[in-house]
Amino acid sequence: MIKEISIRFLKHECLICNEKYHLYYILPEISYEYYNSNLIFDNEVLYKVKDIIRKKNLKFGEIKYRYSKTTNGKIKSFGCPKCDTILRHDQLEEIIRETFLYKRGCIEDIKLNINCSSINFI
Repeated sequence: MIKEISIRFLKHECLICNEKYHLYYILPEISYEYYNSNLIFDNEVLYKVKDIIRKKNLKFGEIKYRYSKTTNGKIKSFGCPKCDTILRHDQLEEIIRETFLYKRGCIEDIKLNINCSSINFI
């Protein structure tokens, strides 16, 4: 089954080194409370987002597993392209809340079709 999702690209500044770079998230269908954080790093979503990043020449840090003190383990996360500082889940949630409610830092929303047979949607 194919599902259309909307990806929001936004600007962000590293809290450690002040490097400016970009992030993205999947817009929730109803409201911020229904945001699906598991979908953001889904392999098919990542593949399509990386293609958009190349075409639009956006500046992204590597999306990879990093150590999280909060979870005491490795989690897939955004990181700063300059110092590789992890963008913690609570920081990402706050950024998403701000851009969802007030559109602060938003660059563009892009619609994508993805195969959702193996993805859990809310």
